[in-house]
Amino acid sequence: MRSRSGRTAQATTAPLLVDTADEVALAGSHTTRVRKSPATRLGAFSSSGVLMTGMVTLGCWGMMIFFFFLYPDPNHVLFGCFAAFMALIWSYSLSVRVRKLLRRT
Repeated sequence: MRSRSGRTAQATTAPLLVDTADEVALAGSHTTRVRKSPATRLGAFSSSGVLMTGMVTLGCWGMMIFFFFLYPDPNHVLFGCFAAFMALIWSYSLSVRVRKLLRRT
């Protein structure tokens, strides 16, 4: 292969970074096995995620109360139901995260 300057460029391949033994077998002979630390793996868990989920949950419950009782729009019950549905979903997510946090400690 020639570059613009007229020199011939050599093809170099960088080693592949793989995580599991199956990927090592599939990737071939030019691989390097790298272990990821627990903090960088997918699914790493932190207490800041619980805190953020809790704040969003409380915000959704607050919006539900606002829409049901304080919003002057004729569709306030519909909006309140949507906010309650969001609050229930976030409450479930919060309960799952809190259970995971308690299980790890």
